[in-house]
Amino acid sequence: MECDKLDLYLTDYLEGELDRARTDELLDHVEKCEACRAEFQSYQEQDKHLRVFYKRELERTERMENPIPQAPVALPSEIRRRATTRWLIHAVAAALFVAVGFAGWSVYRRAVPTGGQTLAHVREADGQVLVLKTDALLQPGSEIRQAEKIRVPHSGYLSLVLADGNILEARGGTQLSLLDFPDRLEVAMDRGQVWAHLKNRPEKAFVVRTAQLTATAHGTVYGVEEGLDRSVVAVAEGDVIVSSGGAETDVSAGESYSSRTGLTAAFADAASLAWSRLQENLTSLFSIVSADSDSTVPPLEVQTAPAATPVPSTPIVAAPNDLVAYLPADTLYVLDLRDLKGLLSEFRNSDYSALAKNEALRLWWENSGGQKILEEVRRETEFDKVIRIVSMLDGQVAVGVTSQGDFVLMAECIASEQTVRLELETQLGISVTPSLAGDEMAEILDTVVRAAEASTLHPDGAPGEDLRGRLYVSRGCIVLSNEKDLALETVNRLSQGGDTGFFDGEFWSKIRRDASNPRLALAANLGGQVANVIADLADEEHADQIRETFDLLGLPSLDYLLLSPSFEGRGTQQAARLAFVDDGRYGAMDWIAEPAPMRGLDFFSPTIPLFASAIARNPNRICLDYLAWLEETGSAVKFATVLAQVARMTDFFESFGGEIAIGVDKPILPFPNVKIAVEMSNPAVFQAGIDRIVVELQAELESRQGKLSVVEEKQYHGYTIETLIIDGVPLFQPSWTYVNGFFVWGPGPEFVRNSIDVFESGHTIANSSRFLSLVPTGSEMNVSLLVYQDVAQSVPSFVREKIVPKLDKDATGMVPDLSFLESYSAPGIVYAYARPTCIDVYLKAPTGIDLNLGMAVPMVANWLVPRIGIGQTVTGVARAQVALEEMKEAALKFQAENGRLPQSLSELANPAGQYIDRIPYDPFAGGLDETVRLVPGPTEGSIRIYSIGPDGVDDRGAVEYNITERYDGPGDIVVELPELEPTGTTSE
Repeated sequence: MECDKLDLYLTDYLEGELDRARTDELLDHVEKCEACRAEFQSYQEQDKHLRVFYKRELERTERMENPIPQAPVALPSEIRRRATTRWLIHAVAAALFVAVGFAGWSVYRRAVPTGGQTLAHVREADGQVLVLKTDALLQPGSEIRQAEKIRVPHSGYLSLVLADGNILEARGGTQLSLLDFPDRLEVAMDRGQVWAHLKNRPEKAFVVRTAQLTATAHGTVYGVEEGLDRSVVAVAEGDVIVSSGGAETDVSAGESYSSRTGLTAAFADAASLAWSRLQENLTSLFSIVSADSDSTVPPLEVQTAPAATPVPSTPIVAAPNDLVAYLPADTLYVLDLRDLKGLLSEFRNSDYSALAKNEALRLWWENSGGQKILEEVRRETEFDKVIRIVSMLDGQVAVGVTSQGDFVLMAECIASEQTVRLELETQLGISVTPSLAGDEMAEILDTVVRAAEASTLHPDGAPGEDLRGRLYVSRGCIVLSNEKDLALETVNRLSQGGDTGFFDGEFWSKIRRDASNPRLALAANLGGQVANVIADLADEEHADQIRETFDLLGLPSLDYLLLSPSFEGRGTQQAARLAFVDDGRYGAMDWIAEPAPMRGLDFFSPTIPLFASAIARNPNRICLDYLAWLEETGSAVKFATVLAQVARMTDFFESFGGEIAIGVDKPILPFPNVKIAVEMSNPAVFQAGIDRIVVELQAELESRQGKLSVVEEKQYHGYTIETLIIDGVPLFQPSWTYVNGFFVWGPGPEFVRNSIDVFESGHTIANSSRFLSLVPTGSEMNVSLLVYQDVAQSVPSFVREKIVPKLDKDATGMVPDLSFLESYSAPGIVYAYARPTCIDVYLKAPTGIDLNLGMAVPMVANWLVPRIGIGQTVTGVARAQVALEEMKEAALKFQAENGRLPQSLSELANPAGQYIDRIPYDPFAGGLDETVRLVPGPTEGSIRIYSIGPDGVDDRGAVEYNITERYDGPGDIVVELPELEPTGTTSE
């Protein structure tokens, strides 16, 4: 068997489907060929890791959820006693058989649907509402039959007329089935939301069933929402009996019930009402909460300042001691810190503070030279003195940055004003007390400013000379600015008690509306900033094109940003609102869609370290935005090309369902277990589009790179897994299947099989306690964006086992022992709600700092890689491989024309351009004049083309470099070409 046949047989072998003859042939070849043996072992390891890992996880989860007590060991006397009574047991069993049979039949009739009859007709259907399995599109008048699974797209809507005339509404993102039993009509839900309008009293009970509860009614109006870990029932009319956790609860009109929190006296989720098209039936709930547009965008959830801090009333009037009132009127960026001492106290109890004091981290920091850098920074910034001053502050801190880039800082020190003044004057050697105040200061302000600016400072003057006239302590407040006139003006306003008008301006009024009294708020007037940038570009050469690009990005629709971070437990939580103008967001700012149920979680295991999912706009919408930009910017040729491509792909784009999920699952090695799940609104059209893309990709691979490929199909648990096998790319085999309305992709068939196993078992991240402890409650679990991370625990072992062994001695000393990170590891989550006028984002990592550590990993890697040589080596290997591929194509062209392979570089280089323009350089050779090399191969007529590799040693291609063993290890990077086979012969 030849090496290039290995990939054709390997997958079948690992799955136990390869016949005996081919198996013997494969194993014989692997035993003889070192390169194929290494590849074979890597496949075996990956398959073994996946199977063993998930088998162990499944068993562990089952033990936790279904503990089986150990059976007691029977004594000999007990065994004899059992033998003497066995005949009696058989007799009793026979006597009970008939009774059990009749009772069982009765239970069976109540537990099993009665048949496949029509149960409802479609009243309204917006979007591509599908019957899964058959992919049938539902239209008004379509029949809904027994047990058909119906999916409503995220942007869609469905209402059904039941046989008795009652109406069932389903919100976008809902998946449900209708089941008819002798004693009830049941709606089985898999996330989403429905409203049942049972104005006509049904003949038998009407039940909505979710994973957490059943809600039963005979004649009423009620809604049920199914989230990830809880279900909510809201009653508008009548009464509903909710069964959950073995208990029954009677829920009356105006009440709601949650499977997690129980009965609530009022239902206050307006967003769960506003989508209904039969709102006249929900009047009792609308009387509790208004369903207008404002109520669907509630204030941002932020940690508020202590009650002692004045809270603005309505209408809001600036308190005399609210420092924000004294910020310049044209302030664009604001920091408002109301409780500095409380925030610092929480920080000291957090993992962030503990991490900074960690001994292992401190030692590494000193050994890597970081301590010297820190000392220099502390010396240049007077860090210790600043900290001493900060410790004396006892109130609000406010910072504002104006449209001109000037800043002013104000910090209250009411109880310690004299101490702060003395400390500053002692350390800086200047007076920080204004020489004048009140009206007199206002009258001669300009004179003072001119005198201060005209003064000549000695180069070796006092430490505070550069702060003279810019730093003051007045009326229990520190004032600092980069501009002397701004500092004096602020001091004057504090003395007179006259605000600037900024507090009551439109920008800050919106911030107070969203967060009336935050402990810490960072705000940016983005609308004002964008307007300033556009105004500044008015005279630029390409101003029109820049403005159109701004429109494509949707930047003019930005209004403001509000960020409010705080510490909670050991970790942190943050809330942010990106707000837009009243007309709403557009362009790229509108590519993320409104909240909807997320089902991509169902294909990823509970132990996944990294997961992200988003509800995206239809790709056609995104393409139209791009086309509009091309048309406006005058790119006529490109516009026509893109328009033709979009028109060709329109049906495929329309078949997207909205959700796109991606995750890196365990085990991470030997090959990253990356999986992607894309929701489909029309699976048949989507599949046809994928097939077309694969065919075009295969043609491109063959025409551009000379690589042959084949699509292999295999069945697994009733699903068809398709795999693209590309010649010469053994470790990457794109594989995909279609499961429950999702396109599921992985870098190999084993990953896709795992996704199917996870989906069918129900052991998913959606059921993980670590994940559920972080997600929002009830209907708030319908989100637009979700990022989950639990990686810090795996970082130390990865660095210790996979990185450090490949480093030289000097590089090893630069890598810290990261074992201490494991004690700070805890999952974190980011989720967002996108609405027309805002996007709210929340970060929660309350029991550790894993999320922040994970985000820091790429930055640390970026800092570390250039220092340990891996970056340069990987780049060099990639360049060498490109050069060798170019040489391979030239050699094959020479072979086609001459009937043999070239035996020297000169045969390829002369005449120039016939086979190759020039012989490419070897990135690992000593100089730019040294090229890749060509030598005779191991068999007559064969050749080896090679780079000398990272070790710089010329092995004439006899020793092959392997980056997975050691990044700077021995060997050459080699391409070996066999002699031309005689016509009419084949090889296996």
